[in-house]
Amino acid sequence: MNKVKKVKNIFITSFALFFITNFSYKIIKGNQKATELISSHKYSNNHIEHIVAHRGFSGMYPENSLESIKEAEKLKCVDMIEIDIRFTKNNIFVIHHDSLITLENLTIKIEDLELDELDEELVIKNYSLYNVNNILYDDTLFLFKRFLKSVSEEGKIIRLKKVLDNYSFKKPLILDVKTDYVNNNMIETLNSIIKDYKDNIFIQSDYFPFLDNMIKLYSNYKYL
Repeated sequence: MNKVKKVKNIFITSFALFFITNFSYKIIKGNQKATELISSHKYSNNHIEHIVAHRGFSGMYPENSLESIKEAEKLKCVDMIEIDIRFTKNNIFVIHHDSLITLENLTIKIEDLELDELDEELVIKNYSLYNVNNILYDDTLFLFKRFLKSVSEEGKIIRLKKVLDNYSFKKPLILDVKTDYVNNNMIETLNSIIKDYKDNIFIQSDYFPFLDNMIKLYSNYKYL
């Protein structure tokens, strides 16, 4: 019995080591490849560097909020602003990174939400806000408060249309489309919202089928 247990433990340990080693190898190789690509591009003639405010001024204000976007616009060091967008069940694009939100202790997918465009902005519970007044200037303490001392309060999820209506476009806006599916209705809806701002908007997504379909239908947009 002990021999069987020992063999079992050896097998599990070997498998775990193989998995960890293989995973680590992939990370190292992936990092090396990325570094090579960045380096070769950086020293080529077409290299341009931009400072992008990720989800707005998310180090000081709730990420992807209207406040965060407006404050990022004011920063002289920022060249572009990136926000995340998702598509609801009744064809509305909202600003949110995660696929799930919590509403009155009920977790729900954003793609299952039905929002009336005439309704007030949807209030989300457990939204992470940062107490800007208490942030000290020391970098270490700032990071500590930014990542470890966030306060659970109420926040709001806003529609893409509202952001565009309140954005000056002094700086280009990057729309990161968060999705794991694609249909033409989604693409047509996005086009109807952003078509008047296409010269100042970049579209990106880590779901490549979406980008492929969007490019085929609307090749005149700027893509990342």
